[in-house]
Amino acid sequence: MIRVGCSGWRYRDWIHSFYPTGTDNLLRHYSGRFSTVEINTSFYSIPSGKSVRAWITTVSGNRNFMFSVKMPGSITHDALTQDIRKAVELAEGFESSVLSIFSGKGVMGACLIQLPPGIGEGNLETLYGFLSTLSTRKYRYVVEPRNRELFGDSKFAGRLAELEAGYVISDSPMNVIETGNSGKESCYVRLHGRNNEGWKSPSDMMTRYNYSYSEEELASISEYVSRISSGSDDVFVYFNNHPFGNAPRNASRLSDMLGLKGDPQGTLF
Repeated sequence: MIRVGCSGWRYRDWIHSFYPTGTDNLLRHYSGRFSTVEINTSFYSIPSGKSVRAWITTVSGNRNFMFSVKMPGSITHDALTQDIRKAVELAEGFESSVLSIFSGKGVMGACLIQLPPGIGEGNLETLYGFLSTLSTRKYRYVVEPRNRELFGDSKFAGRLAELEAGYVISDSPMNVIETGNSGKESCYVRLHGRNNEGWKSPSDMMTRYNYSYSEEELASISEYVSRISSGSDDVFVYFNNHPFGNAPRNASRLSDMLGLKGDPQGTLF
């Protein structure tokens, strides 16, 4: 099944462009139009069990809805590069306090491990050792490289597959989607936009991700997603070009192109 959604749902600038003025519950409105969301706030702080359960209850009206969750940066960007034992300890805690709740309710999509740019070809053994300690048979883990050396690297993707983790296909000025390689049956795609100038300003997220995919670009992405979905159980596609409602607008259009009329996301704009 192909699921299309956005990276996050709580953006003030989505009011008017996506959320009607006065919408009392943003997630409920969002889940009425898409079948999945990627929680990226978990990168900055671990959500409480109370929050996780509230999110699950909120989307209960969409029985097909699934959450993907970004692993905290304190694990992927700090401990993983400094203290592997600490990284393993924190990851195990994240599994038990967050992932287990989503999984227990049948709404767990994937856990995203976004690597820092410093992890490239020369220092992958620590990552592989870390992955070997995770419950990859219980939870779907996917890895997004941010180092050019690993983009489209079939050897890297293959090693991840051996460890029962997936390779994230990312689209950005650094790496257009055509060069991606899934490396696992369950595929995961992140679309950051192609704002070449804005990408040079990493401290300004509104500028960096301010991009709206054209019809031609979405058509190419649609063709690519259809191709990688052949023979796969699940494909998750998330738009991270969030400024000014570009993400839900593009996600809706891609859903139409993919023929996803049977789920709520086909009724957006």
